[in-house]
Amino acid sequence: MVFFFFLNYFGIRVMGKTNTGMTWWKLILPLVTILLLISVRFDLANFTSIFSGTFKGVSVTSSSSGFMPYGFAPVMSAVATSGIVFSFLGFRQGLDYGGESRTPQRSIPIATIGSVLIGILVYVLLQVAFIGAINFHALGIPNGAWALLQSNPAFPSANYNFATAPIYYLNGAPFASIASSVGLVMLTYVLFADAYVSPSGTLNVYLGTSMRTLYGTAALGYLPSSMLKVDQKRRIPVMPLIVSLIVGIIFFAPFPSWYKLVGFITSATVFTYLIGGPALRSLRRNAKELKRPFKLPGSSILAPLAFIGASLVVYWSGWPLVGDLAIAIFIGLIVYVVFFLLKQKSDPTRQRIHTSEFIKSGIWVPVYIIVLSIESFIGETTLGGSNYVPYPWDLVMVIIVAIAFYFWAEHSGIRTQEIEEIVSLDSQYLTSDEEPFGSKGGA
Repeated sequence: MVFFFFLNYFGIRVMGKTNTGMTWWKLILPLVTILLLISVRFDLANFTSIFSGTFKGVSVTSSSSGFMPYGFAPVMSAVATSGIVFSFLGFRQGLDYGGESRTPQRSIPIATIGSVLIGILVYVLLQVAFIGAINFHALGIPNGAWALLQSNPAFPSANYNFATAPIYYLNGAPFASIASSVGLVMLTYVLFADAYVSPSGTLNVYLGTSMRTLYGTAALGYLPSSMLKVDQKRRIPVMPLIVSLIVGIIFFAPFPSWYKLVGFITSATVFTYLIGGPALRSLRRNAKELKRPFKLPGSSILAPLAFIGASLVVYWSGWPLVGDLAIAIFIGLIVYVVFFLLKQKSDPTRQRIHTSEFIKSGIWVPVYIIVLSIESFIGETTLGGSNYVPYPWDLVMVIIVAIAFYFWAEHSGIRTQEIEEIVSLDSQYLTSDEEPFGSKGGA
């Protein structure tokens, strides 16, 4: 983290060049892995075969087929907690850095949509190659015995004496294990190296994103003014970058593994996406006069779909993670209120936002966080819930509640004083002298 702190410190150009190299690495290596695995070993039977019977005294049954031995419910849990959603979160970095682009109207849509489409293509092909490359005979289990590929299965430990060394290895390093089993020794070493390189690229970008988020929060008056000081040579705010580094290091402490950290970060980030759809539609209604270099078509349909999708991903995170996230968010809300009150005390001329009108327009957020936590608690057992609402009725419950809250959220938006000033003064965009990180970036 310290290394990437200095990359970001030396400005957007240095960080951008480093990130470009890592991006190519993270794109080329998966494609090479896909081609090599498919060309060396690819068994189509793996996509349809399933074992159901007794193996070494243990009855293995499945209500599904192929490579979903426990049905579709665990797939949804994996989406939220196994890094699948996390792998697609890179789309937002194009938005976070968009203000530093020379042509944001063209670059932002390409970066946002392109990153998602490329990610879908690469990850789907990776999973296809992985599934086709599984060699059940080499793992010491019957063909199609997908339920036995766990190193910690839901079987009594006394009976589960067939978790062979290859299965443990497969669980610990899936692609490296597959590459080694088919004789791609060099690829195995490269994949182990990639286990360090790829997360480092993510860390590099997220550190810069956190810096800009803190700066924006300070610009809105919710953090101390010291966060607004910009290094004129580097064109970056140093204090937010330092705070991001410290908070990032502290954040590693409660999590025993990268897997747990990714699950928490994914769910916490998706929580923030709940705001996007209602905010877009509210601004379309309450700020029609604002200039929109890029106007999302079909937003009346896409916005509620996005809200429902974000709600489902949060729900799929499972209990008690959703409850833990709710507690963390409310703690953050308390910290925010303290900072704001301190700032308002030192500057009595600041606009008061804790009025009944503002509270009424935003009260749906904490209420919905509590409701999502309750839904998670009463939801299906597979996701850690109490199974008061079993699958698939739990999904119906989440979708119906999400639709209701979406329309509440959309119609809670108001035309604020800031919007009135922006429209009347034509001050929607900063001038070149006002821009904190010029479009040309840092040194």
